[in-house]
Amino acid sequence: MLSDNRSDGTSEALTAASSGGLRQVGGLYYPGPAIGRSAFHRLSACNNHHEWAFCGITHTTSSAGAMDAIVEWVTAPVQPWDSVICTSQAVKKNVEVVLQAQVDAMRDRLGITKLVLPILPVIPLGVHSEDFCIFCRATSCGSGSVEGQ
Repeated sequence: MLSDNRSDGTSEALTAASSGGLRQVGGLYYPGPAIGRSAFHRLSACNNHHEWAFCGITHTTSSAGAMDAIVEWVTAPVQPWDSVICTSQAVKKNVEVVLQAQVDAMRDRLGITKLVLPILPVIPLGVHSEDFCIFCRATSCGSGSVEGQ
């Protein structure tokens, strides 16, 4: 974990036994949606699992691995201060559909009534659209003429 107050740029390795050090920074970024398994580790390694949060991200939601990771949140000890960033409204909607299907199955099979899930903020990927616009020369982006015409 890199610390802002270190001028030498050193880092510290975190283990399950030392993960309480995350209190200092408040959270841990995980580069995918699979925060459920890590939430179990946090629960067993920390006396107070509310001392820091996980932040994951949805790069894709259509793979079997991503969908498995998402439905795992229903039974994992994720908390409402944990989050998984959705890269678009469409991705968030898909996550909600996948979660709802799992919740419905758990409600029908086990009668669950309480549900704790991470928050799902939408933070779009940064794309400079003009870099991908084949018609920019014909619009206000460019000179007003389409190349080759």
